[in-house]
Amino acid sequence: MNTVGILVLLVGVCIATEEFGEDVTEQHFKRMATMLGVEEGGEATKALWYTTTAMIPMRDGVELYTVIYLPAAPDGVTTFPIVLDRTPYGADATAGLVGALYLPQGYGIAAQDMRGRYKSQGEWSFWSKSADDSFDTIAWLSAQSYSSGDVFGFGISADGNAASTEEVSMPPPPALKGQFIIVGSGQLYMSMYPGGLYRQSMIAGWSTSILEKGYIATVKENEQYGPYWYPTDLSRNWTNTNVPAVHFGGWYDIFAKGTVDNFNGYQYEGGPGARGAQYLVMNPGGHCPGGEYLFPSNSNTNLPFLIANKLFRTISEGGDPTALRFKNINVYIMGPDPGPVLSAAGPRGNFWICTNDWPAKTTRTLYLRAGGKLSDRDPRGGEREFSAYKYDPRLPVPTTGGNNLLLPTCGPWDQRAIERRYDVLTFSTGALVRSVSIVGNVQLILYVRSSANDTDFMAKLVDVYPDGRSYNILDQGVRMRWHQSRSDAPQYLEDGTVYKVTIDLQDTAYVFNSGHAIELDITSSNFPRFSVNHNNGNLLTMGPGEDVTATNFVYHSEDYASVLSLPEVEYDDLQDHKCTP
Repeated sequence: MNTVGILVLLVGVCIATEEFGEDVTEQHFKRMATMLGVEEGGEATKALWYTTTAMIPMRDGVELYTVIYLPAAPDGVTTFPIVLDRTPYGADATAGLVGALYLPQGYGIAAQDMRGRYKSQGEWSFWSKSADDSFDTIAWLSAQSYSSGDVFGFGISADGNAASTEEVSMPPPPALKGQFIIVGSGQLYMSMYPGGLYRQSMIAGWSTSILEKGYIATVKENEQYGPYWYPTDLSRNWTNTNVPAVHFGGWYDIFAKGTVDNFNGYQYEGGPGARGAQYLVMNPGGHCPGGEYLFPSNSNTNLPFLIANKLFRTISEGGDPTALRFKNINVYIMGPDPGPVLSAAGPRGNFWICTNDWPAKTTRTLYLRAGGKLSDRDPRGGEREFSAYKYDPRLPVPTTGGNNLLLPTCGPWDQRAIERRYDVLTFSTGALVRSVSIVGNVQLILYVRSSANDTDFMAKLVDVYPDGRSYNILDQGVRMRWHQSRSDAPQYLEDGTVYKVTIDLQDTAYVFNSGHAIELDITSSNFPRFSVNHNNGNLLTMGPGEDVTATNFVYHSEDYASVLSLPEVEYDDLQDHKCTP
C-alpha cells in the first residue's frame, strides 16, 4: 500500500465539495476507498482480519455500535493494541478503511458510530457527549480478552474532534496511550464561534450534509460560551492531557488554530505524559485542496504517518516516545505563488522547517495610519483620526478564499474585487525593501466605534504582489456583542463610544517577499463563512430582525492607535532548520 497515497487520501477525505443538502458520507467513503485501492467496507482485504461487532454500553445505558477488526494472529499472538476511531460517518466503512492502514502493522481496529449516528443508540449531540462516550469505550476495549490494554486514538476532521475530547474527562482514560489527530480541534466553541462569530457555512452546511439539520438550532442556542461547550474544550485544563500525540493540520484548514493550539497545549502545558512528547505537522491546506494557485509539490509529505507509526510502535513496545528521530515541530513555510518570477532571486518561502521548538521571534508592530498606511511608526497628532464606512447587512462582503468548508473557494484567492468595495478599508505598508517572515499567532488591536448597537469587524491579512494581485493569508473578526467576553451576557454598543477590541487572526507561517506589500483589509462582513450581523443586537435564536445600516469607524490616532502585531522571525533562522520531510 502506498503511504503517500494514504496520506493524500486521509488529508482529503473530508475535503467537502459536496452541495448543501447532500449526504456527504457516501462521497466521503467512495473517495477513501478509491485512493486506498480497496472496496468500500474493506472487502478486498477482509481475509487479513477477524471481524466482530459490539454494542458497547455507556454510563447512561445508551449502547454504541462498534466494529472491531483484529489481525490474523501471527506467531500465536492473541492480544493487540487497539486503534479507536469514533465517527459520525459510519463505522462499517470506517473500520475497513482505517483497518487497511493499521491492521497490516499488527493493530486491532475499533470503529464506532457516534451517539445517535447510524447503528448507535441515543441522539446526535454534536460532540457534547463525546468525552464521556470516549472514556467508556476505551475502558471497555482495554478490558477485552483480545486487547493488550493499550488503546490509541485516531481521527480525521469530525473524527479528529472526537479524538480530541478523549482527554477532557478528569482523569483521562488510563488505557489511552497515544493519539493521531488529523485536521481536528480540541476547542469546539472557538472553532464554531471564533471571535463570537457564527461560522454559518461550516455549521449549517455540514450539519445539513450529514442529515442532522435539526441540530443547527442547538448550536445557535449556545452562541454564548457556557457549560454546553465544556466537554469539548481541552483548553480549560491542558494539564489533563497525558499522552503523546501527532497533530496534523494545514494553515488554510478550518481547524488550523485547533491543531496548533492542541499541539501547544499538550506540549507546553500538558500533564507529565504529554509534555515534551508531541509532534506537529502543518502543510498549507488541510481540508482545503488548494486556492486560486497551488502550492508546490514539495508541500505534500507522508511525515505525519511515519511519525505516528513510529510513535504507536514505540509506546506499544514500552519505549520512550520523546526519543524518536523526528523533530517536534514540522511546518511548511508558505511563500507567494511560485509560478511567475517575482524578483531577481526568485520568491522566498515554500519550504519545510523541522525543529524541536518554535523559531525565535520578535513582535513586528505595524500601526494603522491615516491615508490607508500601515507603518512601523505610531500615529501623531494632526492626522485624520479615523476611517469610516457604511455597512449595509443586505449587501454583505462575499467570502472569497480562506479557511472554508463547503464553499466554492478556499485557500489563497485574489482579493482585488473585494478591496474595491466602498465598505472595505485597506491599510498597506507599500513595497517592502526586505522580506518579512512570520511564524505563529497574529494579533490585531482595533479601536472602533459604530452608529449601531451591535456590528462586526472583520480583518484580513493580505500579500499584495508587485503586479497588483492580492492574496489572503489570514482572516478573522469579532462580533461586537461578544467583544468583552464570550461567556458573559452580550455587551451592546453606545453610539459615540470608542471600544478597544482584539482580533485573533490566528496562526500562519509565511514569507512576505521584498517588493511585495503587507496589507490589512477591514470590513464588517464575510458571508457566508460567517453569518451576517444585522446590526440590531438580535441573538441568533431571535432571527434576523430588521436590517440596520451602520456607520463604522476604525481609529488610527495618537490616543487610539490601532495596531497589527506580527510574529517576525529571521529568514536565515528558518533556512537553518530547512528540511525535506
